[in-house]
Order: sequence, then structure tokens, then C-alpha cells
Amino acid sequence: MLVPEQIEVLVCTEAIDMRKGADGLVGMVRELLKEEPLSRKLFVFQSKRRDRVKILYWHYNGFAVWSKRLQSGRYCLPTSGGSGVVLSRRALRMILEGVDLNSLKPMQKVA
Repeated sequence: MLVPEQIEVLVCTEAIDMRKGADGLVGMVRELLKEEPLSRKLFVFQSKRRDRVKILYWHYNGFAVWSKRLQSGRYCLPTSGGSGVVLSRRALRMILEGVDLNSLKPMQKVA
């Protein structure tokens, strides 16, 4: 998924019902995240089992929803920090590729 540089990524830390479509997700953006759905942001939602994600965004003249279901394993999206957490585009890309950002260790300095 290509994300333009000027787009902010906001992750909903609460699990949601993955049966929701664009209209239901727009309501979640307003209710849970207290954000404007028409803003230039990607809104990322996760399932209770954390094996599915949906991303809602405004695309020119309508809402678009992107979804992905893992065959095995779980996504390691933030689950605390208020109702929403801002992520970098790079972090989102790594998470969608299956990287657990919590297990990454900083590189050691070379003398």
C-alpha cells in the first residue's frame, strides 16, 4: 500500500467489529478518535483477534476502505495510549509486512 508523504496515520487502539463498512468506520472515526473523516489521514482499525486490519481514507470524491487478513499470526498494532495513536508511514508499512515493532532492538553503535 503506497502512502503519500503528507498523509498522517492514526491507529484506533480499540478493537472494532470488522463487519463495519465505510459508513460504520466513519462513525468510529468521529466517535472514538474525535477526528474529521474527510481529513488527509489514514485511519487504521484492528479486529479483536488482531488478525485483520481495515484502513479508511478519503480518496478524491469518496471513502475507500483497504483491508487485510493474516493467514496466521497477529498484527502488532498499538493497543494503548488513548483512543488513537499516530504512527509513521514507515511503521505502518512494517506492521502490515508482519514486523513486531516492540521486538526491534536499536542498532549498536560501531566504534
